[in-house]
Amino acid sequence: MKQRSDRELVELMKGNSRNHAFAEIYRRYASLSYGVCLKYLGNRHDSLDAVTDIFESLLSSLPHYQIDNLAAWLYKLTTNHCLMKLRSMKRRSQHLYLAASETPKNENPTETEDIKERNAIIQDAVNKLGGLQQQCIQLFYFQQKTYAEISAETGLSVKTVKSHLQNGRIKLKKIIKP
Repeated sequence: MKQRSDRELVELMKGNSRNHAFAEIYRRYASLSYGVCLKYLGNRHDSLDAVTDIFESLLSSLPHYQIDNLAAWLYKLTTNHCLMKLRSMKRRSQHLYLAASETPKNENPTETEDIKERNAIIQDAVNKLGGLQQQCIQLFYFQQKTYAEISAETGLSVKTVKSHLQNGRIKLKKIIKP
């Protein structure tokens, strides 16, 4: 299998030599996938889990695609997986943050005040932004809407939405930490 090209391995994945072809693809590209995951996810454990998930997905999905460049396709599959995982982790952390900001019965009152003060500072900073930047920030971060949903709601192009979000984040940093 080592002498086979990537295209031949992809074709073998569709046939009877599926396990041998998959093993060779894994041998060739697992370290590439791990490196990309480590770059995006930032820790070894999550990266190893992601590589396992990616190659499980590859095992079931590869036979259904016409792939001309296996390395590029796998790179894109890996980056998309990592971005989805990061988005999921971000949403979970936001939910945890919101849950933590609710006052439990035995919580330290000064911690609650710190959280309320931080939330007030952030909300005040968002209110100081211009109209479309403020609207895009509110929709994206507080209402968890996607670029496409914001674009549909505001009538702006997706590129313009991204631009307003980027410029809004820069202004927020300046407002919060002058």
